[in-house]
Amino acid sequence: MDTPLLLSRVRRGCLAAAAALVLVGAGMAAWHRPHLARRAAALALAGARIAHPEVVEQRAGRMAWRLSAEEARERDGVMVLERPRLEVAVEGGGTIVARAPQGVFAPDTRDARLVNGARARWGDWRLAAPVLAYDAARDALVAPRGFVLARAGWGRARGARLVVERTRRRLVATGSVRVEVRR
Repeated sequence: MDTPLLLSRVRRGCLAAAAALVLVGAGMAAWHRPHLARRAAALALAGARIAHPEVVEQRAGRMAWRLSAEEARERDGVMVLERPRLEVAVEGGGTIVARAPQGVFAPDTRDARLVNGARARWGDWRLAAPVLAYDAARDALVAPRGFVLARAGWGRARGARLVVERTRRRLVATGSVRVEVRR
């Protein structure tokens, strides 16, 4: 076989092998990117204190929810929040605005929990609960340890658990519920 022809084929083979390695490397980087991004964020936030943090999630160009606080500090992979404010946009209009003295935000699951006496409002409705959590997997606001829901001119409801489904504009109370209607 001719030497220049052999060298030409070897070069083409090396270029093809290099291109295949680049494609495999790019595929592996894309496959592992979320995991690496979470690890990098966790390392960057380790022990960090952040003044006035804000996390916003958008869907279809609109805000789904926004979490802000006066201060946050990292502890064991979660952000501990001081005086957090959670805004949850309800499909079809309106925003639920919740506040509490303390809170926790888990960046890996995007779950937020407002604790030590959360208060929320949605139009004329007022909600008070010891704990109010945003469950990102269910896209719902949950009062897991009891709630009092009130509206002027209507009355109030007390119950064991309340779920506000953001996309369906639906309130679901489970467990025991006591409704006091004012006339």
